[in-house]
Amino acid sequence: MARFFSGTVLTALVAGFAGGVVASLALPNASRSIRPAAKSVIKAGLAVYATGRERVAELGEAASDLVAEVQAEREEELAGVPAGGNGHDVADDDTFTSTSSVEDALATGSRKYDA
Repeated sequence: MARFFSGTVLTALVAGFAGGVVASLALPNASRSIRPAAKSVIKAGLAVYATGRERVAELGEAASDLVAEVQAEREEELAGVPAGGNGHDVADDDTFTSTSSVEDALATGSRKYDA
């Protein structure tokens, strides 16, 4: 038991008791000044939260508008493509069916290889 009251244990007990006495005397006065400060901090936090919610809602609306605009542009682009999707199966496409246009293209080409 002598060891219990010697050295650091005794110092810790005395410091704890003294801290409790000082806190009980000082905190009633401090709580009167801390309460308004805590309320103002909470009000500021609520204001920041509300502003953040508004900004996030605006950002979400802008992103939604952008996605809708891109989808509309994509649908317009796809509406210009024939039903086949790639444009090679169109009935009036005569690029490869007319021999005269192929012969004309070969005739007007480079004569570099003609010997």
